[in-house]
Amino acid sequence: MYKLIHAHHALNDDTTIADDMYVGECQDASKFNKDLVQGNLLMCSYTMRFVLGLSSINKALETAMNLSAAGVVFPMYPSVNGFELNPIPMKILGIIIALATDSKILLEYYNSSIEKDGTSEKIVKLGAFASINGGLTASYSNVAPSVMYYSARGPDPEDSLPHEADILKPILVAPGSLIWAAWSSDVTDSDEFLGENSAMMSGTSMAAPHVAGLAALIKQKFPDFSPAAIGSSLSTMASLDDNSGKPIMAQRTYPSPDLNKSPATPFDMGSGFVNATAALNPGLFFDSISL
Repeated sequence: MYKLIHAHHALNDDTTIADDMYVGECQDASKFNKDLVQGNLLMCSYTMRFVLGLSSINKALETAMNLSAAGVVFPMYPSVNGFELNPIPMKILGIIIALATDSKILLEYYNSSIEKDGTSEKIVKLGAFASINGGLTASYSNVAPSVMYYSARGPDPEDSLPHEADILKPILVAPGSLIWAAWSSDVTDSDEFLGENSAMMSGTSMAAPHVAGLAALIKQKFPDFSPAAIGSSLSTMASLDDNSGKPIMAQRTYPSPDLNKSPATPFDMGSGFVNATAALNPGLFFDSISL
């Protein structure tokens, strides 16, 4: 067990919250008193600035290491709740409390443990302790797939009225949430993954390679297939049901997305979820010809 100390309570004599309103994000080790942090778990506020790229996990970790902290805990601000957080490699013991409700419980415990001088109101004792043990246990019983709340919906987004839409989007859906993939260690647009050879990411950038790979496999098996035939094979053989045999569900809102789901429509998932095995044995596909 380690003692918890919030960044706001570990400032040096030359720093105040009034002087630096973002000091709680732990971006600069020179703002803190090393004697207070050393050997303890440093609590750094995970605010919207991290999502916007104005603050970074790596800088907070560097601050903690420079102060000889035992580890870092990132309680999440309510304004960040619902945003997709990609798992981030940490050089020291650390954890992001991914739910604002859980962060509130932690902060309430921390604040209740503080002892202050009755006259000066200065903190005389910090009594909160915590440990960081292991990580998430893999679960293979979840229902999948489901359409994430951040997945773009159709029809053609450039059209404002449904009857004007002339393109059905999306065409289909593919794995795109929390995907482990190779990563260039030289990429500089993501500070958290700089120097890493792999990363876990979400979005179209993860789903598109899955579809491209399946298209290549179809082309390998059927060299004469046109792009239209390949696309049709993927679409006509896509799955409409999840792994439990029930209709694929779609998340509707980001607050508590798993509690706000309904059956996915073609505007959520197009033809359905890509099925690699079925696409390689298409019973029906449509081709196009040049006029």
